Amino acid sequence: MSRFSNKNKGGISRRRFLQNSAVAGAAISSPLLVSSAGKALAANEKIVFWEYKDPPGSNLFMYYEDAAKQFLSKTGIEVEIQFKSAEGIEQAVASAANARQGFDVLLWWSGPTSRNQASLGNVTALDGLIPTETLSHMPGLESMQYEGKQYGITFDVSPWFLVYNRTTLKKAGVSDDAFPPPDEDPIDWASFLDICGKIKRNTDAAPLAWANKQGYFNEWYLYNFQGQAFDSTAEIIAINIGDESWQHPGVYSALEAYRELYQNGYFVEGGEVVPYEQHIVQLASGQAAMSVYFDVAGATKEMIAVYGQDNVGFTKVPAFRSDKKLHGHVCMEPNTLYVASFSEKQDAAVEWLKFLTTVDQRNALAAATQIMPGDDRWDTSLITNPGISRLFSGANAKNQVYPYDFVTQAQYESLLQNGILHLRGDWSSEELAADFDKVDKEYKEQIKG
Repeated sequence: MSRFSNKNKGGISRRRFLQNSAVAGAAISSPLLVSSAGKALAANEKIVFWEYKDPPGSNLFMYYEDAAKQFLSKTGIEVEIQFKSAEGIEQAVASAANARQGFDVLLWWSGPTSRNQASLGNVTALDGLIPTETLSHMPGLESMQYEGKQYGITFDVSPWFLVYNRTTLKKAGVSDDAFPPPDEDPIDWASFLDICGKIKRNTDAAPLAWANKQGYFNEWYLYNFQGQAFDSTAEIIAINIGDESWQHPGVYSALEAYRELYQNGYFVEGGEVVPYEQHIVQLASGQAAMSVYFDVAGATKEMIAVYGQDNVGFTKVPAFRSDKKLHGHVCMEPNTLYVASFSEKQDAAVEWLKFLTTVDQRNALAAATQIMPGDDRWDTSLITNPGISRLFSGANAKNQVYPYDFVTQAQYESLLQNGILHLRGDWSSEELAADFDKVDKEYKEQIKG
């Protein structure tokens, strides 16, 4: 697929996008741009933009390059784009913050990352800097707030669901209609376990890929399963970052469902220490038949390149519980844009954020990358994969979405470090949840102190 589609059912074309940008650039007769704070920004200023996961040559990196060219033409401000691997971005950000230099704008995860970086003073509160009209169209903003202030804004959203290799499933003896369409209720747990068993017995592939960018534990499964155990997102938020306890029957049931997959041997061998890049290889090479870690720009793109679009299927995360109201909902993870608190070019950095969140840029992002922008104004017809489009639009139409990143940094670290102990049977679900509560209490007391 080309980086920009020329015709997109009412969307913008590459030619029209470039024309719009050129007109915008021509409209500026002065070498100075006035920031949202009323400060004049000097032409030829340069900011550094760090982004994780998508390296040079990827569709997303090429989108950034195109956007930077348009931004330079419009403002006279240069953007240097630097890729920081997901495997080392946490250490890189910490080093930059300690040195008080390195990046001006950062694209990273939301949730615990947002709150932790805000509590450390590494990122700037964006209240009053981003237009209210822009913010009103963004999902997941609550996960980027700390002590009542907004420290990040949504760049894109990833809907987590099951992606599967029809070629491998056929070899396993799984019928072509085993999984329901992506906008219908998911398959039940017993049927899913039966499919996993057939793949394990009848093929050389593992049923499930299990890449973990942190190296200990894949939290995506827990977050997806946790939603099935409750009736509302308010209950999840109250447990994860509120005053309610993780020691809850709903949490226990989600942990037990995850452990059942592990103890049945349904994950690829050694997957708990597999980096993100290896996850792509696992799926594209057929080492694993399915994954809950859905990724359009990486793993899914490579799967389609090898097996063809018709042989890559999408469905909602299988349901280990269907008695709760969030059954059949889609878990959404936002990626987040931040401005460094130590940046001496914060006004220019904010202008870059504002540029990336314009409607034209959101449409260009969707067309170039097939990523869902974190904005409800973009043209949904630009997502050309029918499975992805059907799930995303269907879930949104039914308001079947719940948040991903509502945990504290301390809970997240406990999950990564101790989750594998739970899966192996060394810790009970009750013990793991009790540790979440313990470290969370200590974390909140430390912040208050």
